[in-house]
Amino acid sequence: MASTASARAPASMPGFLFGLFGLLLAYSARAGPESAPGDRCPDYVARHAPLIWLHSDDPFKPSDLLTHVRHTTPMLDGNPIPDLPSLDLDNLDILNQYGEKNIALTSNDDPLTYPQWLYGEAPDADGRIHNSTPCVVVLVEKNQRDLDAFFFYFYSFNEGPNITQVLEPLKHIVKGEKVESGMHFGDHVGDWEHNMVRFRDGNPTGIYFSQHVDGSSYHWDDSKLSKSDGRPIVYSARGSHANYAAAGNQIHNVVLVDYCDEGQKWDPVLSAYFYRFDAQSFRFTRIDPPDGLASSPSPSANLTSLIYYAGRWGDAQWPDSDPRQDTVPKFGLKRFNAGPTGPRHKHLVRKGLKPDQRRKMGWTEWFVDKMATAFLMGGHDFKPDRDIPDLTGKVIIVTGGNAGLGLETIRQIAKHNPAHIYLAGRSKERGEKAIEALRKEGASIAPISYLPLDLSSFDSIKAAVQSFKESSQRLDLLINNAGIMSTPDGLTQEGYEIQFGTNHMGHALFTQLLLPVMKKTANENPDVRIVFLSSGAEGWAPKDTYQFDKLKTKMPETASRYRYGISKVANIHYAAALAERNPEIKVVSVHPGVVETNLAESIINNSNFLIGMVVYLGTKVAAVSPQKGALNQLWASFSPDVRSGTFYHPVGVTGKGTRFSENKDKREQLYKWTEDELRSHL
Repeated sequence: MASTASARAPASMPGFLFGLFGLLLAYSARAGPESAPGDRCPDYVARHAPLIWLHSDDPFKPSDLLTHVRHTTPMLDGNPIPDLPSLDLDNLDILNQYGEKNIALTSNDDPLTYPQWLYGEAPDADGRIHNSTPCVVVLVEKNQRDLDAFFFYFYSFNEGPNITQVLEPLKHIVKGEKVESGMHFGDHVGDWEHNMVRFRDGNPTGIYFSQHVDGSSYHWDDSKLSKSDGRPIVYSARGSHANYAAAGNQIHNVVLVDYCDEGQKWDPVLSAYFYRFDAQSFRFTRIDPPDGLASSPSPSANLTSLIYYAGRWGDAQWPDSDPRQDTVPKFGLKRFNAGPTGPRHKHLVRKGLKPDQRRKMGWTEWFVDKMATAFLMGGHDFKPDRDIPDLTGKVIIVTGGNAGLGLETIRQIAKHNPAHIYLAGRSKERGEKAIEALRKEGASIAPISYLPLDLSSFDSIKAAVQSFKESSQRLDLLINNAGIMSTPDGLTQEGYEIQFGTNHMGHALFTQLLLPVMKKTANENPDVRIVFLSSGAEGWAPKDTYQFDKLKTKMPETASRYRYGISKVANIHYAAALAERNPEIKVVSVHPGVVETNLAESIINNSNFLIGMVVYLGTKVAAVSPQKGALNQLWASFSPDVRSGTFYHPVGVTGKGTRFSENKDKREQLYKWTEDELRSHL
């Protein structure tokens, strides 16, 4: 590889003059003052700046920008650019004259030898990095009241995922000797990540987290956003450095997992460059840091060139002819990708918290996304024998407990010494057979009783609750597991569409009638929970989901699978609304994944050939056993990480629901309509 840029001498006088002319040209393009004496970053930006938890096992720490430049050589279409002056953060943008899209700061060392400079610098116990400046803060004033503060974090190396970070069943589809041996794919030199905090009148209103090719945003008062003394907590993923609002396993790009934990604390603004950006003139101005923060380095240095630089901050993607390059079969993923572009390309001007221009999926990613939404499982490593706590004294009801997920859920809970489990279901014969089978297995050391319950009949629901209250004065956990799917047209006893009436209305009434007992229990036990079994099929619901005037008809004009989708999105909405109104109880909804139960047979038998074939093939390829399918509702029932009001994909994964499932207005409409419908029965 070529020697460092700072050590090169010009090869010829004409070349040197050409380089000097380019330098002058670059500066003349930004004519005018580049700094304003006394211009200082507002203190409120620092008071609400993100605090980052680096992963405990991430070797690639935040990196000094100048050190990175000095260990790279600018390449144009794979060839070194001759006769350049020594490059630093004050003249880097002279490279733009050679073609902004084709310049790559290429490592002087083979990245796969992992030279020391790629590892960056770890912060001390107080979160300060002493000998590096890896953070760039850019202020974008939208008007006199509103300001966006971008916090950019730089790392010299991004380590992509390996096979352990691919979700099933794609994990078994991804083949190749190197992949299976643990080779990482998607590595690249240089890595820019960022948060953006939006302010109005000096007060934070929202925050954006960059995550690979996408990102997440939160309102400032969102319960999912953790803070410390007014500063948002950010979790940087191992290797990839994507930013998340919570620790644990995070799903990205549909089927890949990022790992986040509280490893090393980093306070980025303690070692940062600060700038102001004027969108109209596209001008960056270096400004002083907020009071109490030292300037890094001295304020006399301009250093705007590092932001004006438009090329890549790492190697170009290695060609297939490079022996170091490799390709993941079938999916075309490369071992080594191109380095990223810098802050100027990160949508500094945007209307919402997220970039205005959303990325479009390729066909392969689109197909994988649709399959994953329906079939894949990942997330937390939850083992019932290990992770379910002692349940001494706890009383539990599981609806639909005589088969499938419900039976498996009871089987696992019964091992942990609960006071009583009630198996609620329509068939007394099947219920008692299930209880007898559990006893023969030796899985149950707890009393299990059959509770007659037909969710399509309000009379049956009221009788079940009355029977329960006569035998128990407490209820610690209610798992609304029962459901029907893609059945023929029909109505419940009260005249609701059969799937909506059973899956939503039946469980809603059952839950409301049990709430007084659960609230009383919550006075003694601070961890009372309700779990609604929803489905990834909530995405099947039509756009005009809640046509309330039609929900009390058979809805023959709506396909059976769409009616099922309506009932499942209703489960999500009702759980979230219930959680908001009952803070003393944790209420969540879950998607179990695609599971080998008789529900899939219903949709195969009651759909057209194409839909039936897709579901049939999908279940054959990707369906999991009831033992695995029950993990998400068991996790939701007992994990300390559960957040009330959340919809979880397996296992414990958030953010995978459709936009409609997150629509608060629709949620409130459903809850109030349901409340009105049930009022005379409570």
